[in-house]
Amino acid sequence: MQMRWNSITLCLVDLDYTVIDQLNIAIGAFEPREYVGEVISHLRAFIDRHAERDIWALSVSGPLPVASPGMHASLPRRFAWMDAEWFQSFWEAYSAQSLCDELEAALGLPAYILNNPQSAAIAEALAAPLEARMVYIMVGLSLGATVVNHRQLNLELWRYAGEIGYVMYKDEPLNRIFSVSGLREQLDLDEPQGVYEEIIERVLAETPDVLDDWFDSSAERLRLIVNFLENTVRPDGIAVGGFMPVGYLRELVSRVEPLPDSVVLETDDPQRIMPRLAVARHSAESIPFGAGAMALSSRANSRFSDLIGQRRLPG
Repeated sequence: MQMRWNSITLCLVDLDYTVIDQLNIAIGAFEPREYVGEVISHLRAFIDRHAERDIWALSVSGPLPVASPGMHASLPRRFAWMDAEWFQSFWEAYSAQSLCDELEAALGLPAYILNNPQSAAIAEALAAPLEARMVYIMVGLSLGATVVNHRQLNLELWRYAGEIGYVMYKDEPLNRIFSVSGLREQLDLDEPQGVYEEIIERVLAETPDVLDDWFDSSAERLRLIVNFLENTVRPDGIAVGGFMPVGYLRELVSRVEPLPDSVVLETDDPQRIMPRLAVARHSAESIPFGAGAMALSSRANSRFSDLIGQRRLPG
């Protein structure tokens, strides 16, 4: 399940990582506990719809809270976006663990929780070479990064992915400009997720010149991030995805050149098993699939052996 501020997406995935069913559902309740109650009702109906199948687990993905003193105070915004405000209020009512506990109790299934960059990264890693160490950068309301090694999430380095958006650069966080929030401010948009996407698609198609400053400033920051990640994580490749149209991501990556010299392998080195920097093949639309794939992966899910154990019959 992927959480949004006014909807959920449910995706049923089997052991071959095949999508059996996917469903988008609007959620009309905005008070956090009413929202969860409505979500549970829809999950029960979805499970009943597949009563002939043996459902193993529920894996939830969303923009999880990150506790850091003064973090949000360091990022003043002109707009109080409905989606951002809603998630802030939701995580004041719930912790990641308390949400899992309530879902498990209501549905009788083991519940896992990831953030959106992790779920998207798992989906991307399934299309990458098995042996690859890759970093997935998600351009969302903020800016997150996830390390995947041999299709296994690195949870020791970052528990809920790296909030690289709050790294300071030129006296402000990187995500002040380089994020969906920064783009919405650049375009003076007050519309929430689910509405702004169509507007920014139209801007790129009709008046792209108004985006030059945002693209150039974001590319400058992405260049810095690539240099930092290559020197610290030494990935085989870096993928950039997120909650913006793929045209934006392609234009952004095209403006990053020239990249600093690589400490791994140069961009055109024939020994590369992944592109040094590329637009993700699987972006935000892959989040619910990636969450489901994580739960069923012996590499990505550290509790996978427990799931297998629960399927075994006594004797």
